Amino acid sequence: MKRAILLAILVLLPQTVMRAQQKTAVEPARVAGGVMTGRRIEVRRNDWINPGRALFTLELTGAGISDGRLQLSGTLRGGARPGRITATLVSTTARSANPWPNANAPTARAKKKNMTAEEVSEQTQSLYSGADQGSGCELMFLQVPYPTPRSSLQVGITLAHQDNDLGERINHSVCQIVRNLRDGKSTVEELARLNELLK
Repeated sequence: MKRAILLAILVLLPQTVMRAQQKTAVEPARVAGGVMTGRRIEVRRNDWINPGRALFTLELTGAGISDGRLQLSGTLRGGARPGRITATLVSTTARSANPWPNANAPTARAKKKNMTAEEVSEQTQSLYSGADQGSGCELMFLQVPYPTPRSSLQVGITLAHQDNDLGERINHSVCQIVRNLRDGKSTVEELARLNELLK
């Protein structure tokens, strides 16, 4: 009896698994990464199936506040649904930088052995005071209506690091608006500045 039950399980289980696999649809992308250069955000999906393939680009053209949240409008090019869209800023976060990028280098270890405690403390203070503070919003998360108006894609956006003065000014303006919204201050002036940058 036990053998008959075991045999039935061994025969029926693979068929059940195969049917379940056939019914399972491929999930659409829910999260992607983007790089902002000036007003242009290039959104890429980084996974093992589509390594770094661009999903779409978003050219920002304006900003507004709706329900206490910053919304960025623009033109989506490429992808499943090109056209005008409005994306909502979900959150921001600051970058994390290593204040001692060469701390494990052989020359750094040799120098440290010969330093007094006062020199080590002085060196640490100079590293922190010379560090680039950034805007505090170097990573922005946008909720983009993609691939259909009823679905959304969350995009983590970083700034391109070189030759991106406009992108940095836009980022600083977005960050100031986020702070003003958080602190209950007026966003009118900064929103006007951001819209001027997005023209």
